[in-house]
Amino acid sequence: MAFIVIHVIISCKKESVSPGDQPGGTNDTINPNDTIDPNDTIDFTRIIFGDTQMMAVVTYNWVLEYNDMSHPLLLDLDDDGVNDVRIETYYDGPLAIGQFQTLTMKCLTEYVSLRGDFVEREEYHHCDTVNEEYNGYIIITNRFIVSTCEPYDENDEVQPYSFFMLASNDENSSMYIDDGFIKSDVVLFKEDVGYTFMVNEYDNIVIRDSYSCIKSCENFSVGEEKYIGFKFTKDGKDRLGWIKLRLVPVWETVDTNLIETAIQN
Repeated sequence: MAFIVIHVIISCKKESVSPGDQPGGTNDTINPNDTIDPNDTIDFTRIIFGDTQMMAVVTYNWVLEYNDMSHPLLLDLDDDGVNDVRIETYYDGPLAIGQFQTLTMKCLTEYVSLRGDFVEREEYHHCDTVNEEYNGYIIITNRFIVSTCEPYDENDEVQPYSFFMLASNDENSSMYIDDGFIKSDVVLFKEDVGYTFMVNEYDNIVIRDSYSCIKSCENFSVGEEKYIGFKFTKDGKDRLGWIKLRLVPVWETVDTNLIETAIQN
């Protein structure tokens, strides 16, 4: 049995903006009072999510539907004409298995690192056989379950497991320049996968193999407006910022509502 393994990609390539590629963002007018007074002490090593003072903010009204693979969200975080981040959805799968969604955030330049960290967990491997009777048939199901969320029973095989977890930030919470940041692509949402194959049938006996991969506990927050923090390092200077979005539940999948981006002036 083979399961899909998520690989963290450390290097990123640069991608130029093409006309019409980006969703319709609007540059907010920065308050003219947002200037540095020589008598004030401005702490550029910290931002508060949602506080737009001394931030260049771009607002959006854009929804990426769970199955719209042809229109990724492309974000130019520093407004230099080059896209820095791409949010894309993949909704498909082998014909015999069906369609499942994976929502990914990918870095397109080397300047962006995301707030988060590698998390150590346990991966549980379960295997058993269930016998049932239905309409005169004996159905024998061999079940194979892999989960990083919780064990199926106390006899599951346990293996060490690590993955990159993106920080899910609330409004008015703080982020600091020396927080944990990693240059990495991330999976924002991955639908749990489950499918069954009929192996054999003879007389009144049906034998099936059932596979499940459960990793929904690794997903980014669903159903709430959240902030993804980033650090933008270019020409020897660090700038903090955020991407504000909401993953909207649609059955077992999610649409992506992009709300705004912001970066320190």
